Amino acid sequence: MTERTGGSRPRGPKRPDASMSLLADLISGRDAIDPGYAEAAARRAPGAPARHLGLPVAVVLCLLGLLLTVAVVQTARERPAAKRERAALIENIRDRSTANEELERQAELLRSESARLQERQLDRSAAGRQARDELSRLAPRAAAAEMSGAGLLISVDDGPPPEGPSPDSPVSGHIYDHDLQTLVNGLWAAGAQGIAINGRRLTATTAIRAAGEAILVDYRPISPPYEISVVGDPGDIQVELADSEAGRHMRTLQSTFGIRYDLREESSVELPKAGAPPLRYAKEVRGG
Repeated sequence: MTERTGGSRPRGPKRPDASMSLLADLISGRDAIDPGYAEAAARRAPGAPARHLGLPVAVVLCLLGLLLTVAVVQTARERPAAKRERAALIENIRDRSTANEELERQAELLRSESARLQERQLDRSAAGRQARDELSRLAPRAAAAEMSGAGLLISVDDGPPPEGPSPDSPVSGHIYDHDLQTLVNGLWAAGAQGIAINGRRLTATTAIRAAGEAILVDYRPISPPYEISVVGDPGDIQVELADSEAGRHMRTLQSTFGIRYDLREESSVELPKAGAPPLRYAKEVRGG
């Protein structure tokens, strides 16, 4: 007896190629694309309507263009004002420099007049003349008078710039204020009687400092090359300086970073006098 289940047809054996329908479609030339992919491709066809994404992009581009335009206009407006401010600042610096030079000339005239009156007053008595002679003897050492004699001329300058744009290149070939301080202190210790840097006479209280990249001597800027004039026994100074910490420091800068450090003996070195020291104490003396 044959079993029947409902009204369904009896199940027969499966075809051997039932799981190879996709390969069979490719061989037979029928379209093997999934219907969902086919529908998406149809929507992207040339005749199909495109998705409307251009409006947000256009708004963003308009905003960027507006910001760029505002920045350009603002920069163009500020440029003439910046130029005017720079020109006014330069003119102000020139005016102040001219005024300072005039004040320096007046101060020098007053110092000369004061020295003349002092000499006249001291010449009135034997004690005054003795004090005058003592002042004349000590004035060159105190930089209150010009000085001349045998000595040294020392040239110091920055080393060559580092090769290539490498950020690791050394930049210590630049001469700094503490380098000049070290050298000057070494010269004093070696027996120098008088020192000047780029024509500016140094005293026991002269400050050598830095302001940014500039070096100041007594608050006046100097620029390289630094010409150091020294009055004193050139042989003794060179021997003492070579064995000092200052000499070793300068030779290290020369060999490592290529700075220029030249010493030359001179039979005659001229040093100008320094400005008058500030008056710290005064007392009125009454009497004949």
